[in-house]
Amino acid sequence: MQQFTQCTGTLAELRQFLFDQHNERPTELGVTNGNAVMQLFTSAKGSWTLVLTLPAGPSCIAGAGENWQRLKLKPRKPKGTSL
Repeated sequence: MQQFTQCTGTLAELRQFLFDQHNERPTELGVTNGNAVMQLFTSAKGSWTLVLTLPAGPSCIAGAGENWQRLKLKPRKPKGTSL
């Protein structure tokens, strides 16, 4: 997989690359303590790519791999409640 290790690409460029090359789409999103945006791109075949977008705008691939699986978590009761 092509690496954008110096965080010089734009999110639009990475999004298009991941879709064109790996049929990956964004499926998860979060904001880091440093206000960067982390997005997980996954494909139906199990490939995945974690993309970091810095507050100033550049984006890079933070990690990538195969065999991504979505876990089915059971709801948990908060401790000390009767819910």
